[in-house]
Amino acid sequence: MAREKVTLAYITDESQRRASFNERKKELIKEVSEISSLYGVEACVIIRDVNEPEQEVWPSHVTAHTLLERFHMSQLDQSKKAVDEECFIAKEKKKQELKDFMYKCMYGMASLSDFDMRDKADMELVMKEIEQEINSRLKEFNGN
Repeated sequence: MAREKVTLAYITDESQRRASFNERKKELIKEVSEISSLYGVEACVIIRDVNEPEQEVWPSHVTAHTLLERFHMSQLDQSKKAVDEECFIAKEKKKQELKDFMYKCMYGMASLSDFDMRDKADMELVMKEIEQEINSRLKEFNGN
């Protein structure tokens, strides 16, 4: 049997609001427990009630703390790997400058004495990319 649609609005009656809150809190914890069991996922629930001195934590404080700590560390890892648009454009510009320098050297328009050795690692990456592109085109050309 389907539930009737509930209008979301602040419940003004204090005792009715408390009863509804406690019922929904139990339902939420039950749902998270079922999801965790059925799908083998780690989950926790932290509910802070302004009328209670301590928050309610499911399944336990230790489990929730461990899970949140791992979540925080994975967020840090993701942010370290994230590249903003400005950084990406700067890297692409640098790659193009290194390619241009390499081609100028090939045509005698620049000398290796003009090369900044601090760019050595970046130049190696550029050259590997070009090598991979050439090998890929050769394979296509040869029908492999």
